[in-house]
Amino acid sequence: MYATYSKIYFMKKILLVVEDPFFSTVLRAVLEKEGCLVDSAANGKEAYSCLEAKTYDLVVARPLLSYHNGYELLNKINQDTELTNTRVMMISPVSNAESISQCLRLGAEVYLKWPIVMNDFLVSVRSLLSDKQIAA
Repeated sequence: MYATYSKIYFMKKILLVVEDPFFSTVLRAVLEKEGCLVDSAANGKEAYSCLEAKTYDLVVARPLLSYHNGYELLNKINQDTELTNTRVMMISPVSNAESISQCLRLGAEVYLKWPIVMNDFLVSVRSLLSDKQIAA
């Protein structure tokens, strides 16, 4: 028996940029359960390589990464005309107003504070992917 998905975001491509292997595994499992195709990058350098090789509907990243931080990643996405339709969500334990403001100013559409509530994460992912679907 084959599972069927009626979700509007089924088969959307997501790049997950998280250095913590456990956290990455958990988020990947949740996103795949939602019907998304998920690639993972352990740092900013790997994320750059992924973005050069494929097109993603959504990038979920942390602002503090090794080998190019999340702010630099946001700049790359904003400056590359081929990435203009890529939505970005930042997840961070850093909850100061300056970090949040900088991420949003650089193009992140959602900033979730760690520890995240999984339901809030899924609502944000669904919203970002649904908006993209409607706008297309």
